[in-house]
Amino acid sequence: DAGEDLEALLADVGVPAPEEEEAVEEQEEEEDLTEGLDVEEHLREAVEGSLRLKRLLSENEDAPNAKKRKVDPVKEQKVKALLTRWGLVNDAVVKHVLDQSLMEEIDLITKSGYCPDKNNMWKSTAEIFNRYVSELRERGMPGGAACDAISAFKHRWKMDLAADKTLRALSHKDL
Repeated sequence: DAGEDLEALLADVGVPAPEEEEAVEEQEEEEDLTEGLDVEEHLREAVEGSLRLKRLLSENEDAPNAKKRKVDPVKEQKVKALLTRWGLVNDAVVKHVLDQSLMEEIDLITKSGYCPDKNNMWKSTAEIFNRYVSELRERGMPGGAACDAISAFKHRWKMDLAADKTLRALSHKDL
C-alpha cells in the first residue's frame, strides 16, 4: 500500500512512473528513427512496427537461447568418434541417426565393430545405417510373430517358460 501511495503522490506532482518512462522513451526513440526517414503518413505505422521488431530482435540476440536442446558431451564424443572411424564426418544424415539413438545403442554399435556400407548402389549409407539401428532396437523386443499381453509381460519381466505356462493357465479374471 505504501508503494501505491508513493506512486499516487508522484503522479500528483507530475513525475511519471518508471513503466511510463520506459514507454515514453521507446516512443521517442521510434519517433527519432522515423523522423530522419521521408515516409508517407499512411506507411508510418508500418515503418515504426518494423523498427520496433528490429529493436526487439537485436535485444534478443544477446540473450542465450533457453529453448536450445541440451547436449550430452559424452554422447557427442562417441558419435564423433564413430563418424571419424567410418570416415563419415560430413554425413549429416548418419549423424542425425546417431544423435537420435540411445546411449546403449551407440555403445552396442561401438562394441560390435559395425561399419555401414559406403559403396552400395541402391541405398545410401544413412539408409543402411538407419536400417541397422532399427534392427538393433527390434532385437530387444519380444520375438515371434504374434505378441499377446502375456508374451509382452513375460519379456518385460524376463520370465522363464514355466512362468509363461502358469500365466497362460490363469483365467482372464485372475490376471
